[in-house]
Amino acid sequence: MDNLQGNEQPVDSASTYSPPPEYPLAGPPPAPKRQGRRMWLIAAGLAAIFILAMGVTIGAVLPDGTATGAPRVQNIVSTDVYDEAKVTSLYDTVIPAIAKIETRQAQASGLPFFSQSQGSGFLVDSDGRFVTNYHVIDGATRVTVILQDGRRSSGEVIGSDPNNDVAVVKVPADFVKGVAPLAFADSAKVRPGQMAIAIGSPLGEQGTVTVGVVSGVNRTLPSVTRRSIVGMISTDAQIFPGNSGGPLLNSSAEVIGINTAVTTGDQARLGYAVPSNTAKSVYLRITSTPGTGGGAVTVKRAWLGVTISTLDAESAANLGLSVQRGVYVTSVVPDSPASKAGLRPATTATGGLAGPGGDVILGVDGKAVATADELIAAFNNKSPGDKVTLRILRSNRETNLEVTLGEFPTSLN
Repeated sequence: MDNLQGNEQPVDSASTYSPPPEYPLAGPPPAPKRQGRRMWLIAAGLAAIFILAMGVTIGAVLPDGTATGAPRVQNIVSTDVYDEAKVTSLYDTVIPAIAKIETRQAQASGLPFFSQSQGSGFLVDSDGRFVTNYHVIDGATRVTVILQDGRRSSGEVIGSDPNNDVAVVKVPADFVKGVAPLAFADSAKVRPGQMAIAIGSPLGEQGTVTVGVVSGVNRTLPSVTRRSIVGMISTDAQIFPGNSGGPLLNSSAEVIGINTAVTTGDQARLGYAVPSNTAKSVYLRITSTPGTGGGAVTVKRAWLGVTISTLDAESAANLGLSVQRGVYVTSVVPDSPASKAGLRPATTATGGLAGPGGDVILGVDGKAVATADELIAAFNNKSPGDKVTLRILRSNRETNLEVTLGEFPTSLN
């Protein structure tokens, strides 16, 4: 894992339709060893670059198992039974606030050519701000927002968080006058089995709706920067290229996530959405932060500077720890905030594996954390310069450690 960012894998996103990154169920790597698996992942990332260079409509290519937090899915059975009247009524209510987002990108060759892509987005306030995926607008020199009634407006990217694949696009307030913005639900309350409704512009077909259920919560996928997005929602509601940036809704017409990624393959197809709590947090940070020189805001992420792993009862016992759950510090980056605060890494055992002696992080600012994903989530709303109190276990004694967070170095992306 990279520094406080969970299981990192290579990923590339771009396409004619700015599709959700695709994760084909390609099967396991030939070698069962962990090292072989990582080499497979690296090779998959290179394959994605090659395919993109050929102009194929695809977001990213990664092997089965990229999403963490769930066993491999063999068969997904979609529900065909739902309240038809409720869905059609919900659609009529929310569709004015859901837009197609078209972008134009200049060619890197310097020649006078450009490429176009498109995705989706949704209105979140009466001032004309739309939330979408970062990979929809990444590299765009021109952004156009198209409402369901066909009206078009130039849009301005006012901010983004590439690490969470979220961006905010602004249009004039008069353009959305009379359009009711969509409300964010509390994604922490989303449960598997509840209705999930995806609306967007798949394959350029604006205003398309698909219905399914929430298949799982607290999933983890890599973002376009390769840092992990935690707390993602999986759904069997069909998501296609062009759905990226559109809303995943509950039965109350509230946004529970941003449609972002999809698995593909013969066995199953699952969509993944950035949770609404993450999207809302990014939106609020962007709109409350002035851009430098009037430019777009890029959300800066806090950095601790450690490599971590999630403890289970077996590994804790092997390390001689008095706890069975927590986040084990396997290494500390020199001169990082963690190093300066005195956080201790594990010793190195035979074969380069982490040995005993590392601190165990049990909580952040009074809130318990038991997994690496929970620790990442605890830092999602932190900013460089924030002071945090870590509850740690050291030599089987609990103590507090004060840390001043830094800014994640771009060299580590």
